[in-house]
Amino acid sequence: MRAVLDEVGRVAPSTLPVCIHGETGTGKELIARAIHDQSPRRGAPMRSINCGAIPATLVEGMLFGHERGAFTSADKQQKGLFEQAHGGTVFLDEIGELSLTAQAALLRVLETKKLTRIGGDREIDVDVRVVAATHRDLEAMCDAGGFRRDLLYRLNAVVLDLPPLRERVEEIEPLVAALLAEANTSSGRAVRGLSPEALELVRRYPWPGNVRELKNAIERAVVIARSDLVTEADLPARVREAAGRVSNAPEEGAGELGDFKERVRQQTQKLETEMIVEALRRTNGNQTEAAKLLNMPVRTFTHKMKELGIKKTFG
Repeated sequence: MRAVLDEVGRVAPSTLPVCIHGETGTGKELIARAIHDQSPRRGAPMRSINCGAIPATLVEGMLFGHERGAFTSADKQQKGLFEQAHGGTVFLDEIGELSLTAQAALLRVLETKKLTRIGGDREIDVDVRVVAATHRDLEAMCDAGGFRRDLLYRLNAVVLDLPPLRERVEEIEPLVAALLAEANTSSGRAVRGLSPEALELVRRYPWPGNVRELKNAIERAVVIARSDLVTEADLPARVREAAGRVSNAPEEGAGELGDFKERVRQQTQKLETEMIVEALRRTNGNQTEAAKLLNMPVRTFTHKMKELGIKKTFG
């Protein structure tokens, strides 16, 4: 995350579009806000929309506005988010959910810096920086015809990959402290921390919902805690069940089990490496085609290459 934040500091002063990629709950909107707040546009508005939460028939109106009488319920003129954010930033969350029609309209605005409200015939100049976010593999969507490649090229001038929380275990404890303070303020409690056993469960749980799930778990624990410490019993059942309880004494055969797991991990990595190298050989080094051959998203494929130390150039 330090590397991500360093890159945010470098790209924020520019006007380049930014595409943030990461699992749900990793903090993509916070990164978008950081880009805006560190940019020369911070004095102008930042407007946000979740493209997956708005019906496809309404998205263009939300983005670009409409004129009075444009449709049955349009009883007055309405500016869209792009006009509202003139001089500032528009954050398009879950951009992979946009319809192809809306993608075409967005591409035109990005290229011409002009928009036309629905039901209107006048072009309006707009100056906005677009920050987009998605948890989906947009390159794979382009291959499947679900996303416009020309729009992808406009949006991914800078790509920021947010790692999931399970890969940032060292951040869990400081995150818990910050979230605990927020939860205390909002609930009027004075919980001072987590018991060692509860903290260990939190550290061992994989957090598929990432920081958002962690925040919800801490908020819940603070509200129901019976003392000034969050205990194991105050954590959600899924955390207790998935992470298991910490034993004070090592289990019999723990060393052998650890050795066995390490051998399995090494064999798995060896097999993955052989499969990826073979796929690259068959496709003459074309990573997109190799990923398709393995029925794997391109981002996952390139991440695996990096993780396994396979060179990007192949021959």
